[in-house]
Amino acid sequence: MASDVGSPVSDRVSTLVETARGPTEYAWVGSGPTVLLIHGGHSSYREELGVRGLLSAGFSVLIPSRPGYGRTPLATGAAAETAAHALVALLDLLRVDQVHVLGMSAGGPTSLHMAALHPQRVRRLVLACAVTKTWHQPGDGLYETMQRLFGRWQGWTWWATRTAAAIAPRAVARTMMQQFTSRDLDEAMAQLSEADVEVLRRLVCRSSSGRGFLADLEHRTSEDLLRNVPAETLIVHSRFDGAVPFDHATHAAQHIPKARIFEAPTLGHVLWVGPGGDLVDETIAEFLGSRADDAELARRPTSR
Repeated sequence: MASDVGSPVSDRVSTLVETARGPTEYAWVGSGPTVLLIHGGHSSYREELGVRGLLSAGFSVLIPSRPGYGRTPLATGAAAETAAHALVALLDLLRVDQVHVLGMSAGGPTSLHMAALHPQRVRRLVLACAVTKTWHQPGDGLYETMQRLFGRWQGWTWWATRTAAAIAPRAVARTMMQQFTSRDLDEAMAQLSEADVEVLRRLVCRSSSGRGFLADLEHRTSEDLLRNVPAETLIVHSRFDGAVPFDHATHAAQHIPKARIFEAPTLGHVLWVGPGGDLVDETIAEFLGSRADDAELARRPTSR
């Protein structure tokens, strides 16, 4: 059963602030040492995946909308490098010296740039099914398809998907799992509970590509960048990930000096859907360690 059912998002309130790098939207939930969650594609401050496990482990979770998503304009940081600088500017404004970072999916390049270029701000790094090298590029077919689906017509794409999910949620879950897993689709669907289908339905309901996803397709990393990540790094990835192949995990492990891989026993890209999600939460929490007495990581404003 997925571990993130019931994560507090429907009543989550975001704040838009003017940082030294431009406007940035964020939400900050929970109390305790801070984990900066750098969300994946089509997401925002409303991200649910992984949040419940972190809150249960005693962390607070700071969730900015990356540039091009939500109310954060693309101009705040269109490239992965400038997006990382923008996140540091947000930490400066919030007077947070150091955080753990959880980088998800297409948020991987931004996470890696932040860890490499601002090492003093990142205590530990978790990469969850994260993009760590060239992902899609012109000429590979998928790049062009994503340009069409999530560019000018992204609003229509998500409206149609949400409408279908309201009528036939399991059918839409099956369509999504075609993209998320490399396992036999019938076998994968047989392992999805109704709670898992609800997680996918909620994912669809909060998804929007904005201008951010097309920018994500252009984000790049390098082997030199990965070699310059000094933080202890946990790479959590499913071997059956159909969206971001497992070789992104092995590539990162080969080049980040203090990295190790936890091969998640899950169905694919959405680590918290299907069996194994609770183990993913436990592994991440154990790696980060809940040091609630750490004054710097626990520091947060008295009001939001």
